[in-house]
Amino acid sequence: WKSHRACTQKVSCAGEPPNINPACKGFNSHLGGSSKSLLNVTLDPDTAQSRLILSEDGKSVMQGATQQHRPDSTKRFDPWPCVLGCEGFDSGRPCWEVEVGSGSCWAVGVALESVRRKGPIDMNPVGGIWAVGQYKEKFQALTSPTPTPFLPSMVPRRVRVCLNHAEGQVTFVNADNEATIFTFLQATFSGKRIYPWFWAALWPRWPPVPPSR
Repeated sequence: WKSHRACTQKVSCAGEPPNINPACKGFNSHLGGSSKSLLNVTLDPDTAQSRLILSEDGKSVMQGATQQHRPDSTKRFDPWPCVLGCEGFDSGRPCWEVEVGSGSCWAVGVALESVRRKGPIDMNPVGGIWAVGQYKEKFQALTSPTPTPFLPSMVPRRVRVCLNHAEGQVTFVNADNEATIFTFLQATFSGKRIYPWFWAALWPRWPPVPPSR
């Protein structure tokens, strides 16, 4: 994701979607990869907050300058700029990669199917979200009660998200050097379905607060 002119990011895309703030572009989700062990994740438009613009193939997302015309749904995030993957998991050890490039405003991870969609959200395990993210110079695991900070040198260009449903673990790996970034242990999945989760925003605070309606 890209937020403000201080947040730069290289995006691999063909053409520019309409209604894009020129200071805000998306990230190339690269949801999959050449390895047969990586899932090919597609974003679910029915969950995308109305400012988010998804590519036609459902592989990338960016926040636009205006609301998109989408029907309201209990599945859709509002007002938080989040989107889920189409496919959820209640077992197994799926992995996928997200290309964030040189972007400095992003968060990726997993969320419970029951994660809150309307109103404010706790972006941490208490709220049913296990993720890492960056806002400008702050790169953190979204732990509870406070985020866990990382060194700036640990910021990746590609993040591999690895879910171990049975063990209740979510591991984030720098896909360029195979270094483990962070592992959430003993996650309280309780046999519930888990979805890939993505966040893109234009807020000047981290952790973020929702925009006024």
